[in-house]
Amino acid sequence: MRYKNITILVFLFILGFIPEMNSQGIFIYKKDGSRIKVPYENFDSIVPYESDSSEVDILAVDLGLPSGTKWASHNIGATKPEEYGDYFAWGEIKTKEEYTKNNYVYFDQSKNQFISIGDVISGSGYDAAFITWGDGWRMPTKEDFEELRDCCFWTWTTLNGVNGYIFESYNGNSIFIPAAGFRYEKSLNDDGVSGRYWCGTIKENSALYATNLLFYNYKYIIDYANRFTGYPIRPVKK
Repeated sequence: MRYKNITILVFLFILGFIPEMNSQGIFIYKKDGSRIKVPYENFDSIVPYESDSSEVDILAVDLGLPSGTKWASHNIGATKPEEYGDYFAWGEIKTKEEYTKNNYVYFDQSKNQFISIGDVISGSGYDAAFITWGDGWRMPTKEDFEELRDCCFWTWTTLNGVNGYIFESYNGNSIFIPAAGFRYEKSLNDDGVSGRYWCGTIKENSALYATNLLFYNYKYIIDYANRFTGYPIRPVKK
């Protein structure tokens, strides 16, 4: 849990009274009514802090979808909707400089075969959104992208000089997903021309491919791609 859930007033109270306390710890009460029990032995000191202005405000946009799924306002690694953010091989939770089959974590070179990590990795330890953002965020599944495709109006546009699609719902809310292209080997390819976003769903009857959202200015489809290719991720949550 983020420390910003604990108010500075509580810290000041602790700083002022810990030396005089005879108890073995403290309870920190949060705004939702829950509390955290912290024994004194778990920390050496407590120092108040100011909000980090570099923290990214992750907005969960309600598009009024039948499933109740909300979409993030920007990609992992981005701070604005139009920024490309980070690129990940399917199932990997860290970025890297080069994206190839041989450096893919889930490729066994000795057996020349891909390692199975499950048919759906959304919300698992193989999900970069779940691991990086937490708080209920996860990679979209194939069904999530199909719902977005079928329940929103798609408009190819440019936001602050970046090409991409606006997905607008009947409730008036919308998200912008940039045409961030993809990474293969050490190169960024097709940026400004296509958008390719990982789903957390493997391609049926395939060890090599995983599904993804693919779009150009003239089409948008659910497609599949090599798992070791670097694609951005646009997280979702309920």
